[in-house]
Amino acid sequence: MTPPQHDEERPLAALLVPDILDLLDEAPESVRAETEEMHPADLADVAKAMPRERVPQLLTALPLDRAADVLEYM
Repeated sequence: MTPPQHDEERPLAALLVPDILDLLDEAPESVRAETEEMHPADLADVAKAMPRERVPQLLTALPLDRAADVLEYM
């Protein structure tokens, strides 16, 4: 069994997942603005770290061209 990791040892993507999931639940329209400064590769890491069934919701919340960029990194 792997010991639990401390927050400073976890990848940034894993730290962002709870916030992104909250946004998707409470205000999916704000995901676009809140993630626009993130590189698509970083968003792909977030998508990989979140529950698989929520990834389509994340991609749908992004502009089409941005979602395509994220998919390229996945």
